[in-house]
Amino acid sequence: MKPAFLASLLVATLHAETLSVPATIATGLEKGVTAELNEFLKSAPDGSTIAFPEKAIYRIEGTLHLKDRKGITIDGKGTTIRATDPLPDYGKKDNYSGWKTVRTRSQWLVENCQEMVAARNLLLTGGP
Repeated sequence: MKPAFLASLLVATLHAETLSVPATIATGLEKGVTAELNEFLKSAPDGSTIAFPEKAIYRIEGTLHLKDRKGITIDGKGTTIRATDPLPDYGKKDNYSGWKTVRTRSQWLVENCQEMVAARNLLLTGGP
């Protein structure tokens, strides 16, 4: 590794910002907060770390979306992202013969992102 390249990596690391998920976004299972979390994710600058509160629970009924981003790190700190909306019954459709339910959406969509650090310490669950 060339010294100039190493120096640029160190500078980029030193300027990384950690953003905490705002306390104004409701935790718990009473209210879905997909839109609020997506607005927060959109506001995080490239190169930042998104930090969830320790062992929180967020209810989502849509997809959390990161698009066209660079160098984002997700630090879940033991947080659970939970979808509670029941899935439809596709058992009567020919192409889903024998299936009772089919997963029809993703909880997270990471699209056209570069240098991402995979989400760590984050639990994704679904079902009532």
